[in-house]
Amino acid sequence: MGRNFQKKRKRLGMKPKPQAPLGPDGKRDDWRNHKPYKDIVKENEKYWTFYKAQNLFPEDEWDAFCTALRTDLPVSFRVQGCHRDRDRLMHELETRFFIPIAQSKEADVDEPKPIAWYPGAYQTKMTRTSVRSHPILAHLHNFLVTEAELGHISRQEAVSMIPPLLLNPNEDHLVLDMCAAPGSKTAQLIEMMHENTSSPSGMLIANDVDKKRCYMLIHQTLKRFHTANCVVICEDAARMPVLKGKDDVPLKFDRVLCDVICSGDGTLRKNPEIWAKWTPQDGLGLHRMQLSIARRGALLLKTGGRMVYSTCSMNPIEDEAVVAQLIRESEGSLRLVDAHPLLPNLIALRGVFDKEMKLYEKPSDVPEPLQKIICSTCFPPSQEEAENMHLNYCMRIVPHHQDTGGFFVALLEKVEEKTLNGAAVVGAPAYKKQKMFKDEPFTFLKKDDDRWKDIRNHYGVKEDFEYENLFSRRLAENDANCRQLFFANSAVKDFVLRNMTSVSIQNAGMKMFSRNEQKVESTRFRLSQEGIRHLLPYLEKQVVQIDEEDMMKILKTEETMIPLESLSCKDAVRAQDAGSVVLYSDKASPVCTWVGFHTVAPYVSKEERVHMLRMMGVDCSEIEQMMKSKRKQKAAADRQAAWEAAEAEKTAQSESAQEHLDEKTSSLSVEETENGKGMRRELLGCGLSEDGQLGLGSRSAPCVRLPEQIVGAPLSSNGTSVTSIACGEKHTLILADDGKMWSVGGNEDGQLGRGSRGPGSFTIYPVSFSGGVEIIQVAAGRSHSLAVADDGRLFAWGSNEHGQLAMPAQVSWQDTPRFDKHTNPSAVTELMGSTVTRVACGRLLESVLSSLSCICGSFLYDDERRFLHEGRVFGVNLDDVMDTFVAIGESSDAAQYSDLIMEVLRLSLFVEDFDPSTITSVETLRVYLILVWFHGFTTNVGRETVSKLHLPFAESISRLRPALRNSLEKWWVVLPVRHFNRFVTTMMSAVRCLVKDKTSLSQARLNLFGFDLFIEQPFFDITVRRLHIDPDSHLVWFSGYDVVEDINYYKMVGILSGLAVYNSVLVDFPFPLALYKILLDQEPTLEDLTELSPVEGKSLQELLDYQGDDFELYVKHRLCTGRGGEVKRQSEAFRDGFKQVLNSRIVAFFQPRELMELVMGNENYDWSELRKKEQNISMKVIRLLFSRCQYELFGNHTCIAYGYIASFAALTFMV
Repeated sequence: MGRNFQKKRKRLGMKPKPQAPLGPDGKRDDWRNHKPYKDIVKENEKYWTFYKAQNLFPEDEWDAFCTALRTDLPVSFRVQGCHRDRDRLMHELETRFFIPIAQSKEADVDEPKPIAWYPGAYQTKMTRTSVRSHPILAHLHNFLVTEAELGHISRQEAVSMIPPLLLNPNEDHLVLDMCAAPGSKTAQLIEMMHENTSSPSGMLIANDVDKKRCYMLIHQTLKRFHTANCVVICEDAARMPVLKGKDDVPLKFDRVLCDVICSGDGTLRKNPEIWAKWTPQDGLGLHRMQLSIARRGALLLKTGGRMVYSTCSMNPIEDEAVVAQLIRESEGSLRLVDAHPLLPNLIALRGVFDKEMKLYEKPSDVPEPLQKIICSTCFPPSQEEAENMHLNYCMRIVPHHQDTGGFFVALLEKVEEKTLNGAAVVGAPAYKKQKMFKDEPFTFLKKDDDRWKDIRNHYGVKEDFEYENLFSRRLAENDANCRQLFFANSAVKDFVLRNMTSVSIQNAGMKMFSRNEQKVESTRFRLSQEGIRHLLPYLEKQVVQIDEEDMMKILKTEETMIPLESLSCKDAVRAQDAGSVVLYSDKASPVCTWVGFHTVAPYVSKEERVHMLRMMGVDCSEIEQMMKSKRKQKAAADRQAAWEAAEAEKTAQSESAQEHLDEKTSSLSVEETENGKGMRRELLGCGLSEDGQLGLGSRSAPCVRLPEQIVGAPLSSNGTSVTSIACGEKHTLILADDGKMWSVGGNEDGQLGRGSRGPGSFTIYPVSFSGGVEIIQVAAGRSHSLAVADDGRLFAWGSNEHGQLAMPAQVSWQDTPRFDKHTNPSAVTELMGSTVTRVACGRLLESVLSSLSCICGSFLYDDERRFLHEGRVFGVNLDDVMDTFVAIGESSDAAQYSDLIMEVLRLSLFVEDFDPSTITSVETLRVYLILVWFHGFTTNVGRETVSKLHLPFAESISRLRPALRNSLEKWWVVLPVRHFNRFVTTMMSAVRCLVKDKTSLSQARLNLFGFDLFIEQPFFDITVRRLHIDPDSHLVWFSGYDVVEDINYYKMVGILSGLAVYNSVLVDFPFPLALYKILLDQEPTLEDLTELSPVEGKSLQELLDYQGDDFELYVKHRLCTGRGGEVKRQSEAFRDGFKQVLNSRIVAFFQPRELMELVMGNENYDWSELRKKEQNISMKVIRLLFSRCQYELFGNHTCIAYGYIASFAALTFMV
C-alpha cells in the first residue's frame, strides 16, 4: 500500500525506533549491518495455502512455481521502438556487449536474450545488483545508464510491457493512462504513438492521484522522451472529473489503461519484503477501489474503444472478480477480447471463473460487519454468467513459465454507449476555493505577441509553423518576464484551454525556447535542445551545416567554450548573428549552441553528447566510466554534507532542548535518574486520580499535586519502557517500546479495552489485540480510545454515543447489559484497505478548539522543538496547521465547521472581557500563527465576517504588550514564504471586502500603537509636496529644504522603490533619469538638468555653448548637492533605502535608462483601460505596502511594522 512507516514514525508522532547515527560517509551504522534481501525468509504459509487452493495451473507445476518466487527477478530492458537510431543501438548492444558476455567463461555472467514476444526487448537472468557491480558488465551498465537517461532504452519489468502492446494506440488516438506513475507504461504508449510519425495528432493524458508521483512521472517520462502530445494531470482515478472536449462535449478516449493499485503479490521476486506481511485480506481491502477505477475508465471509453485492466497480482479477487463485475454492470456494452492470439509467443494462463472462497460459500453467509469488506462482487459468477462473460479471454502470467513476475491483464472493448448499472455519476468538479499552492496557468501566445515577432524575425521561422501552440506558465499575456516557451500539438492545446480551471494539470508539451539573461541586441529567447528536432524544419536563419569532424570536436571537448578558430566552419558560423545557433552534420541530430565573438558553447547534456558520439562510431567507454566516477564522487560528497548537517543540527537541538526541558512540566512524563548503574528511566504522574487514571495502584488521594513515580508501568533493563502516553477524561493509555499497549483508569464505557464495562482500575494492565499486532500510536478521547497498528489498521473501542468510533449506531449503554464488541479493540471496517498513519481524539470530536491552550498545543512539533519558544523559534509545525485547516476547508461540511470554530473563538479569544494585555507567556502567541489558516478568513468573506473575525483578530494583536508584540514580530520575520503569504492573504481578504463600500472610508479610523493609521487624501497632498514637482516637466526632485525629520521619509520612499524592483512590480514614479544615475553612482549631465527643468535649461542656452570646465560644477551643485547640502542628504537617504532592498552587484550592470524602465516599465500605457481598474489613491498605497516583501532582507523591524500596520489599518475600514 506504499507507505514506509519506518521512515515516517518520528514525523507522524508514532512510536520511535532506535536508529544508529550517520557515519562519516553519510550512511547509518545500522545500514552496514542491514539484513540483505538474500537473508529474508521467503516463506509465507498463508500465501502458499491461498494459491494452492486457487488451482491456477496444474498441480505438477507447484514446485516450479514456489522455486521461481524464491529467486530474484531477472533484469529486462527494451530499446525505444520509434527512435531513429533503434537499429544501430540494437547492433551496438549485440556486437559490443552480448557477444563478449557470451564468450566469457565466468559462471555468474549470463548473456541477455531477446524476449520472444517483444521485438527489441531483452532479458538476462542476472539481477540488477549483479549487473551494476560485476566488472565484466561495467561497460554494459554504463551504456544502459547513459541511454536510459535519454529515454533511448527503458529498464522495465518484462510483464509490465504487455498492457501497452495490447492497447496498440495509433498516432491519432486519444489515450488515457489512469494510474500512470512511475511512467514506464506511459513512455511505451508515447513510443507507439510516434512509430509512424514524429508529430502525432493524438493525445495521451497520464494521470496519478499523488503529486509527488506525478513529478516522478514527468522526470522519468517527459523529460526523457520529448513530445508535444502528452499531458500530465493529478486527479483521483476513481472520481475522474468529466473532461471537456471540442464544443465542451465530454471527452471520450480511444484507448484507456487501468493499471490499478494492487496488493503486489506478483512482485515478490522484486519486492521480497512483501513475504513477511502478505495476507489474503490485502486483496479484499483493495477490491472496491479497483472496481471504482475500472468503472470510471469504462465510462470514459469511446464506442469501439479498448481498455486494458491490469494488476501485478495473481489474486482472482483483484483480477477476474473486478472484470466480472464490470461486465455485469455494463449490461452488454462491454465485452472481453481474447488477448492470447494478440501475443502468440507469450506463455499465459487463461482466466478463471471458479475461484475459491473458503470462508463463506455465498454472499449471504458473510456477517453484516464484514459485508463492506467481503462484498458480493468478491464471489465467483454463476455458471451461466461465466459462459457469457468469457473470463477465459483474460490473461494471467505466472513466474515459472518465462522467468518473470506475476501479472494479470484483461482487454475489454466497448460495443455501445451505455451507463454502467450502479456506477456513481461523476460531473464536472465543484468550484474549488483558492489555495496557497495552486497550479501555474497555461497562457498561449496570441497573434500580436511581441515575443513571437522577435523570435520569428531573428530565427526566420516559416509562416506555416503553429506558433499559437506555444505557451508559457505565467498568468499574464505578453509577459516580458516569461522564462520559457513550451510547444503542444493542437489536441493538447484544446484540452488545456478547456480544462485548465477544473483539472489539476501538472505538465504538458515540450520546451521550445528558453529566455537568455545575457545582453544581446536581438531576441532574448534561445533555442532549446528539447524541441529543436521539431522546430528545425521551420528555421531559415541561425542554422549552419558543419562537417562531421567539427561536430566531433564540439562534442568531445570537455571545455564549456570551444574556440571558433579551431573549427573549419568558423566563417559560416560568424556569418550568423551572435546568440543561439543550430549546428548539424546530420539533420536528425542537431545541436543547439551559443555563439559569441570568439567561442561556441553547445547546450546539450553529457549523456546526449555520448550518444551522438557513439552514433558517429566513437568508442565512449572511457567517457562513460569518467561520468560514473563523477556520479559516485558527487553522491559521496552529498552524503558527507548530509552527515555534517545532521551532526550540527543534532548538537544544536540537544543544547537548545537541554536549556528548556527543565522549565517544562506535564501531566505524565518519563524521567531518567542516576542510580550508580547508569541512567534509568522512570514514569511520573500528577493530577486527578479519583478514577485511577494515574495508575498509582491505590486510592491514596483524589488529586496528586506533585509528580509521583508510577510503579506498575511496563519495564525494561533501563527502567520504564514507555514511549508515549495518551490521557482521556478518566483513563490513560500507555504505549511501550515493544508495541504493546497498557491502560488504566475509568472503564464505564469500556474505554480500557478489557472486554467489559464497569468500575475502573487503579492498576495498569496490558490490552490484548486480535492477531498479535504491533501498536505504533495511541489516542484517547473523553471515554473512547483509538490505536494505530504497524500494518496501517485503526482500532477503536469505548463510547460510540456520538459516532466517535466510525461504527454503526448502537442503543444506549444503559439498555445494553450484554457483552458488546465495543469494549474490545475492534478494527474500523470503514477504513479497511486504507493505511492509517496518524490519529487524534477529541472529547466528543465536536469541540476541539475549546481553549487557547488547546489550540496552541494541537500542532506542536513531535521532537524537542516543541519546547522552544524564545527568540525566533515558536515550536509550532505550521505545515500540520496548514494541512489540517485545508482539509477542514475542503470538507463538504466546511460551513458547519466554520460556524463551530467561530463560536468557540467567540467564547475564548474573541470574548468581550478577554484582555490580551494580560497574556504573560510567549507560548500563547502561537495562536496568532495558527488561526490565519482557518478557512473562514478567506472563504465567502463579507462585512459580517470582517466584523466578527478579522477585526477582533487584529484588535487582539494591537492590544498586546510591546514585549509580546516584539516577540510576535520576530516570529513573522522567519516565517516561510507560504505561511507569511497566508497571513497577507488573510488580511487582504478583508481589504477586498471593505473596498466595495467606498462610502465608509471617510469615517474609518484605527489608533494602533498610539498612531492614527487612517490614510486620508490631505495626507498625500502634504506628503507629495515634500518632494519638489517641476510645473513644466512634472518630474519630482528633492526639495532641498532643511527639514531634518524628512530624511526617514526619503529613505522609506527608496525602500518602496527597491521593493517594486524586487517583486517585479511596475510603479509610475515620476523621477527623472538623473535619479537613476545617482543610484548607479554616475554624474548627472546638463541634459539631465534640462529634462528636469526645461525653463531653466532654455534660459541657460549660453551656458550650453560655454566651453569651460566649471559649468559641470554648477550642474553637480544644482542636482546633487543643493543649498546647504540638503539635496545630497535627501538623495543619499533615498539611495540607502533603495540599496537596503537591492544591495547586489547585479544592479551595477544596468544602465540608468535600463534601471528606469525596470522600475517604471515602458511608456506605452493604455490609460483608458487603466482608469477602468483604478481604485482610490488610499487603496493604491495599501496594495503597495502589501507587496510580497521579503522581510528577511531587513536588519530591523521598521518595514515589518509598515506591513502589518497597513494590514490592520485596512481591516478596520468598518461600515
